[in-house]
Amino acid sequence: MKKILLAIDDDLLREVCKRKLVKSNFKTFPVQTKKEILEVLEKEKIDLILIDVSIENVKGLDILKEIREKRKIDLPAIVFSTLRDEELEEKAKRLKVNDFLIGTEISPDELVKRIKKILK
Repeated sequence: MKKILLAIDDDLLREVCKRKLVKSNFKTFPVQTKKEILEVLEKEKIDLILIDVSIENVKGLDILKEIREKRKIDLPAIVFSTLRDEELEEKAKRLKVNDFLIGTEISPDELVKRIKKILK
């Protein structure tokens, strides 16, 4: 069973994603702080991280950069935003993010499809 780290600070959105992913046979690790992200990564072999662009007043892309560069953990990543922001999308591309999603433009079913495609 593939393991997904859900780093989303919005309670409702995190729960919706969690339920859909569990129904689709993924094991989820829902978190809402940088500290929780790092704790899960120390304990679990995560297959993909779905991270919000802003989590606990910290930029999600900065957390992802730290994970990849300082902690040397290279895992597929999907960045999630509630708003379209070309500057953030460019920064995500530079970090080699696998996908950049706009919450208002994607359904839970489409999220699962994209995750499965990345994890093939």
